[in-house]
Amino acid sequence: MLIPSEKFTELATCEADLTQEDWEGLLNIVVAALPTSDSEIMEETQRLMAEWPDRLEGLDWEDRLGRWNGRVWILESDNLWMKVLGLYHNSPITGHLGTSGTLELVSRSYWWQDLQDWVKCYVQGCHTCRRTKH
Repeated sequence: MLIPSEKFTELATCEADLTQEDWEGLLNIVVAALPTSDSEIMEETQRLMAEWPDRLEGLDWEDRLGRWNGRVWILESDNLWMKVLGLYHNSPITGHLGTSGTLELVSRSYWWQDLQDWVKCYVQGCHTCRRTKH
């Protein structure tokens, strides 16, 4: 079971007396280690949305982004889908959590049709996971 992000912060704070400046420095180190970031994914999504001819019904539209149940809809772009999956599956903090863990992390913020199938295929094709797991 994954620890919700707000509880993780509470637990981590109990274990260490870190100042706000310490936390920000730690965050900067983690973000610098990521191959891509959520902000880059959002920018690319907004750029692609501007060119996308159709707006799916049933989505809430704000900030040039479609949202479904509060999660950002990632339109049909294999490249963008791979970036999102790589960000959450290959993360230096939580990396390689398997299919269910990766799906849990991705689906907290993003959604697209067949997301579960994409996560399964991505994890099955992960060289690191195949090499280290039985």
